[in-house]
Formats: sequence, C-alpha cells, structure tokens
Amino acid sequence: MARPDRVRAAARREAVDRPPYAFWRHFPTADRSPAALAQATLRFHDRYGSDVLVVAPPAGYAAQAWGCVEEDTPRPDGTRPCARCAVARPEDWGAVRPLDPAGAAEYRRSSS
Repeated sequence: MARPDRVRAAARREAVDRPPYAFWRHFPTADRSPAALAQATLRFHDRYGSDVLVVAPPAGYAAQAWGCVEEDTPRPDGTRPCARCAVARPEDWGAVRPLDPAGAAEYRRSSS
C-alpha cells in the first residue's frame, strides 16, 4: 500500500498491510532555515519510511513571540536554552500580552 492509502484506510478502520506509523525529531542544526529544515525532514521521512510526515519546528518556537530569545547552540537533545526570557521577575508578567493567532505569519516574517 502507498503511504497515503494506508493512513486513509486505517482512519476508516479498513484492512491495511501494516499499521501506519510516524515518528519525528527536531533538527537543531537545520531548523533556523526553512529550506534546510524541509530538506532534513524529507531525508528523515524517506530514510525511515514513516507514513505521516511531521514537521518539527524549533522546540522553543512558541515562546519566541512573547520575547524568549534562544541561544544559537543547541543542547544534545535538540533544545536550545533560553538566552533571554520574557519573564525574569514577577513584575514582567504585566508586559505579557495576548497574541492574535492570525498574526502568526506576520510575526514569523518580522522575526527572521
């Protein structure tokens, strides 16, 4: 079975040649570049034959919009320590504002 067919059939609870699977990882040496992250993800997907491709952005991406700045050098586990946190003291919480999910694409363009 082709990968997409296997996933669709399993979702419909139909017979499949084997259970579909997916696993993923972070690519800290490539995830600062969208093109490099895409290439690393595709190579990983092709090498291990997973049925679902999962794109794993940098582990701290969600905190960046609130002001977290990660160090450039990743740890062995692929995470990057926070070089500057948005909240360092209790009074810093007052500066944290809700984010509009619709503005996420704009944030990504302005922060790259």
